[in-house]
Amino acid sequence: MGTWGYGAFENDAACDFAIDLENSKRLKPIKIAFKTVERDAKYIDGSDAEIALAACEVLACLKGNVSTPDACPEEVRNWIATQSKTPPHSLVERGAKIIDRVLGEQSELRECWEEANDAEPWIAAVDDLRARLTST
Repeated sequence: MGTWGYGAFENDAACDFAIDLENSKRLKPIKIAFKTVERDAKYIDGSDAEIALAACEVLACLKGNVSTPDACPEEVRNWIATQSKTPPHSLVERGAKIIDRVLGEQSELRECWEEANDAEPWIAAVDDLRARLTST
């Protein structure tokens, strides 16, 4: 796991997602990230979960619910600055459901954090992300 922190963009997969987002003008990379996790009917791949959490972080930031000024990499902050609309409620709802799945029993990412004996602070960070994503 190429991870150095609990934040949504503190891993290699999310940093790759940031580049995809930077090269897009719309929400398509977020929708693709969600669809990938939704397609995994039973078990969620760790990298897919990391990307989906990063997508949720972007949506929370688009809503103005930023955890810290540097929660997202510069390229993501620049992309967010070009967006004029808040994200659709349906996309936010999808993100909340995905967060629930990532925190669930059938998540490789959760298993990795548990195996590292570091799940509690990671869960707290993801819970905070969910609260920021779903708040109005």
